[in-house]
Amino acid sequence: FYLEPTPVKPKDLKLASVDETKRITWTGHVCKFFEVKYPGFEDPVPVKRFADELKAGKRVFWYNGSSGVSPEDPFWNWYRVEWHMKGLDYFAHEAPKTGRPSWRRGSWAYACLNSKSYFDYKVWGINWYLNDMCKDSKDLYFDLANPHLCRNERHGCAWKDDFGRTMYDMAILQTRELHKRVYRLVKAKNADGALFGHTTDTRTPSDVFFDMLTMGESLASRVRWQDSYYDIYTPELMQSMFAPRAADTIVRTPPQFLRWRECWDPVGYANYNPHEPKLERAIRHCIAYIKIHDVVIPRAPHDREGPQFAAVEYPISRLGVDRKYWCYYTPGEVPVALSAPGSRQLWAYFKNDHRAILIVLNDTDAAVEQAVSVKGLSAKGVELLDKSTYDFTSGACALKLGPRGAKFIAFDLK
Repeated sequence: FYLEPTPVKPKDLKLASVDETKRITWTGHVCKFFEVKYPGFEDPVPVKRFADELKAGKRVFWYNGSSGVSPEDPFWNWYRVEWHMKGLDYFAHEAPKTGRPSWRRGSWAYACLNSKSYFDYKVWGINWYLNDMCKDSKDLYFDLANPHLCRNERHGCAWKDDFGRTMYDMAILQTRELHKRVYRLVKAKNADGALFGHTTDTRTPSDVFFDMLTMGESLASRVRWQDSYYDIYTPELMQSMFAPRAADTIVRTPPQFLRWRECWDPVGYANYNPHEPKLERAIRHCIAYIKIHDVVIPRAPHDREGPQFAAVEYPISRLGVDRKYWCYYTPGEVPVALSAPGSRQLWAYFKNDHRAILIVLNDTDAAVEQAVSVKGLSAKGVELLDKSTYDFTSGACALKLGPRGAKFIAFDLK
């Protein structure tokens, strides 16, 4: 599925160049219950807050869930047997149509888009949400955007084959159709409106309408065992999971250092320090792998997970739509050469007319010294994290890289 089954757009470099501080990619649930999108169910406080952010010039991606539904939706008691991916598996009391939301506001269940009534319900709600709830809306976010295996025989996803075995289906085509319908709605309202989707590790024909993706959340459970991405991020993983998508879509991957502690290590979570030397080295390694493969790190400067992420992400994003990009696997002639190349000696080079950023990673357990040459470069550079200086005025410089060590060197070209 790495070929787009419906090529609908080039990579939106204008959206990619929008500073992360100007993109609000998580609005949460701005109606009384999860994914309940009807007039009168809006929560006016968050709706006004995000409407004000829109007026201030920010890009607000309103929350949706492609296959998510609230068990407290008034329609749930009528349709749950048909909608739910497991049939009659989840019961919740019917929510009152007036008064304060219940404490179960965030509860949700998987529904299947192969159910026509659910599909129609979803399209109607998203259209209202986009066009009527907030008049300035133009960008939408879709959580739960992968098709999921459905066991509900009531709309045809489960059946017996000729040998009596139970077979199951998933709503691949209908998930694709939902995203296509919504893509048309968004573009009809604003030509520069965008869709942002949350997917997992697999690619399906349903994600081609997204201008931006977030993925890699499943890696959190693997980080649990080792504090870092050493031997989780590899050239092979990045080349298969991230790089093909990043060539035609903006791909974001939130690092999971903090998430795994939050889930499995309360003591480590309470005492989390991104500047502790062992963790800082792992964070550098993580940043290098993500940025070398031209993936976005969604972080703010004050983020508890580590200001190091923003210190590298922002300077690269600010190179703008005219930036050029090369990395260790770029075909043809490339501007960067290493004196000690290897399968785990990785690099990337970003450049516009005024500024350049060089990343070099030694992804081995031994220290390495690299004489790095950059064609056409004659400048002194400053490391983005530790502010050390490097002299490339001759076009080359010797870099000492410790085990799993990385350098992020920025150059002013004019």
